[in-house]
Amino acid sequence: MLLAILGLFCATCTASESLVKNGKCNSRIAILASEKEAFLMDRAAQAIADTVNAWSGVKIPIEKVERLPEEPAIILSTLDSLSPELKDNPSIYKAEFMDDQGFAIVPILNKVFIVSRTSRGVFNGAVYLRDFKIDGSKVNLILDAKPVYRTPWMKGRAVYLLNIWGHEPLYTVSDWKVILDSLAWYGFETVYFWTSGHFPSKKFPQTYKWADHHFDSTAESKIASVQDLAQIIEYGHQIGLRMYLGGGLGAWTGTGNLTSLKPETMKTGSGIAAMSLCPSHPESRKAIVEYYKEMYDALPKADGLYIELADEFGECVCEICSKPVDAFGSRQFGQSQITLVQEIAHTIWKDHPHAHFAFTNGYDEHKNDPAFYEAIKQMDNSKFEWMEARGSWEFPAAGGKLMPAPYFSKKQMKWKIWEIMPLSEQVEIANRLSKEGWFGMIADFSPGFSSGSLYGGVYGGSQSKLPVAIPFPVNKLPFALTYFVTREVMWDPTLTVEQVKERIQRRFFGAEAPAHLATDLWDLREILLVCSQSLKTSAEHAKLLESIEEHIREAENNASPKTLESLSIMKEAVDMIRKYTEPE
Repeated sequence: MLLAILGLFCATCTASESLVKNGKCNSRIAILASEKEAFLMDRAAQAIADTVNAWSGVKIPIEKVERLPEEPAIILSTLDSLSPELKDNPSIYKAEFMDDQGFAIVPILNKVFIVSRTSRGVFNGAVYLRDFKIDGSKVNLILDAKPVYRTPWMKGRAVYLLNIWGHEPLYTVSDWKVILDSLAWYGFETVYFWTSGHFPSKKFPQTYKWADHHFDSTAESKIASVQDLAQIIEYGHQIGLRMYLGGGLGAWTGTGNLTSLKPETMKTGSGIAAMSLCPSHPESRKAIVEYYKEMYDALPKADGLYIELADEFGECVCEICSKPVDAFGSRQFGQSQITLVQEIAHTIWKDHPHAHFAFTNGYDEHKNDPAFYEAIKQMDNSKFEWMEARGSWEFPAAGGKLMPAPYFSKKQMKWKIWEIMPLSEQVEIANRLSKEGWFGMIADFSPGFSSGSLYGGVYGGSQSKLPVAIPFPVNKLPFALTYFVTREVMWDPTLTVEQVKERIQRRFFGAEAPAHLATDLWDLREILLVCSQSLKTSAEHAKLLESIEEHIREAENNASPKTLESLSIMKEAVDMIRKYTEPE
């Protein structure tokens, strides 16, 4: 009881702890964890230790313990691993009431505890501590020990991870591990990992390593075995990510070829409609269900299945699909899609009852299809979630009345290609999502398609002179800033642009740094975005780059290790722009 009272007092009065004092280690990291939790807890500890070492040259000891050390320490622990006395500390047990990925950072006596209900929550806390709470000089690194309690507002924090564009099929399992690490670092909880085309189907061998568009190819896949895909799923689980298998509803990377392109099984319609399967044709339906059942049987540890409904190929206007089902524009096409995804789920659940499912909506093909969205509203099973994929905020309800998307599903999420959007738009969209009660945000990771980056080739071949980056450099601009902002607005979607910039200043720069560096970093990312598309530098951008370079030189004179790390990222981005762009 005394420790609990004393701990509560210390949690309110402790300001800082010394990690490195006069060039020598003055603390340690202690892990209280079960064997099951060990991998991610080790990663959490290493995230802190690597930062201390990079900024000071000092190696902070990491040890697994069964009881708390007497010396000053950062303690990493789930609630279950704490002693009963510590669990009764009000400063600690606040974590009981949080999301399982939320965390508490609490000072008690000469220790700082990072505590959560789960090891992934502890990892999130360690990343937060690394990002926001370590500062100082190389010989005197200080840990800001003021209490922090943080839980994510958005429960749906998914990544639509495409691996079928540009250079991505060349990424190996090891390359994808680097990317998955970064996604965990930036607070995501689910990955929709595109699997079709990479999956060596025995029932449908014609779908394997398929290249049906110049921009849609797995022909040179480096993750083309069940063993490769299983390793990726297992690694995602180790770092606290839910992993979904992904593909299309009879389109994209082989699934359009499930029936060997028999004309009667393909959509009837204009444009590229005939390159995807009709959702009403019995043979098409049977093939799609069997394909995804085979995929899930081969990879049963997956957490779910993500399917893009192939509306991008247009609706089918065959005799069955074009049949009206109400007086408001709804047709059988949408009903056939819904019953097909239900059949897929029903079939997979027989052997894999844990499976979750995610599907796309929001396309123009259903803008006058209230029956389609009414069917979604009736699918109120918590194992279903939806990805709005085309910028729609409202869908037609019964009678054709428009209603906000969350009306139709409590697990409706908004997908955007944040990596090619201005950061301010991302903040504004998150604000609106919170007001309307959306379940969350889905980010796009498809650098070969539209990276907004000068670090790797981009879809279309127009930038062939750029270097090929394998894997994509997730520790540099634009990724590092884009997804930092994504993380912050997913966890706190009411933030304003100015508040986000304040967090950027705290995350990327030390207390000694001029306040304008956050704006410089923000502007530099936006310049990268524009220049990566045109390979040109406008006069306005050239002038802004000169100003940013001058600020970098000025800041370097008195920069802390934290600031120097970010200035290095900025200098490399400026160098890339100068190297790979030309004046307009």
